[in-house]
Amino acid sequence: MKVKVCFALFVLVSLACATPAPIPAFLSNTMENITVTTSTNTTLLCNIVPGGCGGQFYGTVGTDNNVAFWCVDDQLNFGSGASGPANIVLLDAINGTNTQYGGLDNTHFTNGLGGTYSAPARYEMEAYLISQYDGFSTGLISGETLTQDAIQEAIWAIMNNDTHPGVGYHDINGAISSVTPNTEDGYWIYQATQNYAGVNLEGWAAVTWVVDASTGTIGVPGAYGDIKGAASQTFLVRVTPEPGFYGALALGMSGLVFFVRRRKRA
Repeated sequence: MKVKVCFALFVLVSLACATPAPIPAFLSNTMENITVTTSTNTTLLCNIVPGGCGGQFYGTVGTDNNVAFWCVDDQLNFGSGASGPANIVLLDAINGTNTQYGGLDNTHFTNGLGGTYSAPARYEMEAYLISQYDGFSTGLISGETLTQDAIQEAIWAIMNNDTHPGVGYHDINGAISSVTPNTEDGYWIYQATQNYAGVNLEGWAAVTWVVDASTGTIGVPGAYGDIKGAASQTFLVRVTPEPGFYGALALGMSGLVFFVRRRKRA
């Protein structure tokens, strides 16, 4: 019996350690050095769009390891293992001086989405869509499927804008409608426009990578360009407290203790 209990505890702790974590709240609204790597874990999204790469990546923020970074910008790219300073800003604090694209109005975005949506609203839409990935609630995201592809394509289409001349844009597949199949990004864009207002603005942060560390300004890199030779990309990260992340571990541990006590009484 003791062996079984020890093994179960090992599995729960291992799962918690392996699952990409949100960042601590004190790291938001700051400039931090980050390192982002391409995930080699087959349960996580990467290369979910043929010919590209998207979804969830692992990385480090300051000294906080195993952070999940979500790709929301296909107009910039980065090399695996690259490092550099980044602005990490809560969604309720986004503006044009602290976040990539943060000051753009609806006229600068390639896709109107059937309404007038500012940059902060579009980041909120992307956060909503990330939460719709199959397996997101457990942190064990399934691999490439047509639905997962459509979610990522929708995320990229939402943020496409005119600040990067010459970069190809994602056209929206399917009508922006609830009756469009969920394998088309038009369906997911519709869902995002209807549900983004419910996103917890203090539970997500935009990561603008890279910031000029000498001036604190984000600048706007050219098409696939870099700032001072560093990689450049835009991500979203989750911010603690996240009851779902640690609550799952606590619930599992509590259930195990309850099971052991019942066995002893029996």
